[in-house]
Amino acid sequence: MFASDLDAASRQQLDRGQRLMALLKQPAYSPYPIEEMTVSLWLGTTGRLDKVPADDVLRFETEFLDFLRRSHDGILSAIRESLKFEDDTASAVSDAYDSFLDQFETSDGSSIKIGKEAAAEALGDDEVEQEQIVKQKRG
Repeated sequence: MFASDLDAASRQQLDRGQRLMALLKQPAYSPYPIEEMTVSLWLGTTGRLDKVPADDVLRFETEFLDFLRRSHDGILSAIRESLKFEDDTASAVSDAYDSFLDQFETSDGSSIKIGKEAAAEALGDDEVEQEQIVKQKRG
């Protein structure tokens, strides 16, 4: 309710928290393997889900993990065997994430990849509200 009164950084933190809450919801009696949980938490905590609509977070996570299993299984097995998430692993997951964005579409059919945003339409003159700046002299 108070989100409209917040600055951009606070609003962004609330949005990220909303996505993390969606990410942490998992079906009952279906625990995630440690490597998949690690990658999912990496997605949420590094801001990789910030552009994903909150309704699409679980689908994004599921499809990204499936993409890793199919195309980059070495990443998941390295995490599983070493129980570590080091810089080279993070780099490999980041590269996989970048290539996954080429194929992911949100529920409304748009892309979240930078450079593929929908073209913005200019506002008409009747839609633009302008404010008057008034200078007052201090006396």
